[in-house]
Amino acid sequence: MRVTQPARFAIRWTGVVTWLLLIWVSVALIPGAAAQPDRVVAIGDIHGAVGQFRLLLETAGLTDSSQRWTTVKCVG
Repeated sequence: MRVTQPARFAIRWTGVVTWLLLIWVSVALIPGAAAQPDRVVAIGDIHGAVGQFRLLLETAGLTDSSQRWTTVKCVG
């Protein structure tokens, strides 16, 4: 029996879709993988600018005026 070109394409496409579906399902089953944060705050190297860094943390709502962490929803 001879396999035609469209049939080969369909077989190849089915394999690709199957693998993508398996990857999607395996990632979806990881606990917390689908959870998205409310916001992301990224801070680079401060190079001795401690005062500005503290102000930045306070402005972002990550610390209070006493330099204490104000949230538990931070990921390091």
